[in-house]
Amino acid sequence: MKNVQYIIGSVFCISLGAVATWGGLNLQLFVMGVPSSGLFPFLFGVVLITVGLASLFIDVRNYKAHVSNELSSFNSGARKVLSYFGLSIICTLLIPYLGFVIPAFVLLFILFKFVENIDWKPSLYLASGFIIFCDILFIRMLGVQLQSFNI
Repeated sequence: MKNVQYIIGSVFCISLGAVATWGGLNLQLFVMGVPSSGLFPFLFGVVLITVGLASLFIDVRNYKAHVSNELSSFNSGARKVLSYFGLSIICTLLIPYLGFVIPAFVLLFILFKFVENIDWKPSLYLASGFIIFCDILFIRMLGVQLQSFNI
């Protein structure tokens, strides 16, 4: 039963990505050589489709091999989902006060270290890498101003 839920989740991810990609294409990707409002939804949709297809492939491959305790896996899964949801809301509420970089870095570090149980050094590297990637993509390449911290 658990594998069927994974497969349904993967199909949902692919469907959501297809809708985002279609919406991005309808909004136009570029206008006169400059990125337009449809570029980010299109890229987001492509990433969702890619992740969904990879997840679907793994889920179908492991369909018969996966045997686990339903209750314990549900509890740990529900804990992770609620942790992601709660920390994302806190991060969103802190962005107007602390800017984008500080809440996003703290959110990712906490998620990697305490929710995903990754050691502190890789958690630090992953969170820093994501912040640097966002800086390069949004500020340097696309020219989007992210919320910043004002003293």
